Amino acid sequence: MLTAHGNFANSYRQYNGDATAMVEVYIDKTTKKLVGSSIIPMWVRSALNSNYTPIPLKSIVTDESLKNKISTYELEKVEEICKFITKTMIATELKLDSISEKLYFMKDGYKREKVDKIQIDKNSKIVKEISKSKSVCFIGDSITEGTKNGGYGWYEPLINIFENIDVSNVSKGSATVKTIIEEYKNAPKTAELYIIAIGTNDIRYRDKSICAMDEETYIKSIESLIDNIPNSKVARFAFIAPWFSTTDDTVLCKVPVDEKEEIFERYSDRLEQYCLEKGYTYINPNEIIFSVLDKERISKYLIDYIHPNVTCGIPLYSTAVMKASIEK
Repeated sequence: MLTAHGNFANSYRQYNGDATAMVEVYIDKTTKKLVGSSIIPMWVRSALNSNYTPIPLKSIVTDESLKNKISTYELEKVEEICKFITKTMIATELKLDSISEKLYFMKDGYKREKVDKIQIDKNSKIVKEISKSKSVCFIGDSITEGTKNGGYGWYEPLINIFENIDVSNVSKGSATVKTIIEEYKNAPKTAELYIIAIGTNDIRYRDKSICAMDEETYIKSIESLIDNIPNSKVARFAFIAPWFSTTDDTVLCKVPVDEKEEIFERYSDRLEQYCLEKGYTYINPNEIIFSVLDKERISKYLIDYIHPNVTCGIPLYSTAVMKASIEK
């Protein structure tokens, strides 16, 4: 491994001069050929009474002591720098709350780091279900795909606990219970366990052409999805209640807040009943998630009104799913 360092000696903001990075180059010891590289994206901070200080972007997200030193104006600049560095150096624009300590770029493109594992609770039903599975397929919408956070699905801090499991993902941003059926047909995956989180966009969009407009149609569409899974007779299923969205979900959501909450409750209750009838696992993590967001700053966990970020959001969602399925 070779590490090259610059002098980090400028802070010409108008030319993104306070955006910098350390680059590591990886060379095969045997063949002496380049096999890849990584970057540590950094911001050069220049305080009035001190020298220029290069700060890794990951530290700005995770180091609480830095939050007492950096202004909101500087943070806005750092967010711009994060997009600039990642788009320039790895051809993948990432937001600050999706940043890793190192960003790897190999011959076939950008490779992101795995997220940290959450602490396991062996009394959780979903933990038990995953533990006895050699393969798991996640099916869902943007929260499962990681559409808005650089590709990190909500489940990764949970699934990373387990080793030697074949993990697949069939999900799509803006998917509804009807459209996800076509997504699965186009890229079918088979697994011992399917963990399905779909339905929030049916409630939010209220578009008859793509949405299940009532809870009975919602369940019928879920049954159609299962019918398209080749090994559905022998596979196990776990369903997660439609993800909630915050009260400022007003752009794509076509129903008032009170009505939205009432629909969420109806769809969730019907899904729970369906799972009870079929012997499937049902999990509703929303109350746990909301209890955290109600007490803390929402932007700490969410990118917007519904999508969890990488640093705190997806660990919260994974933990909530695990806790909500603890058998009492």
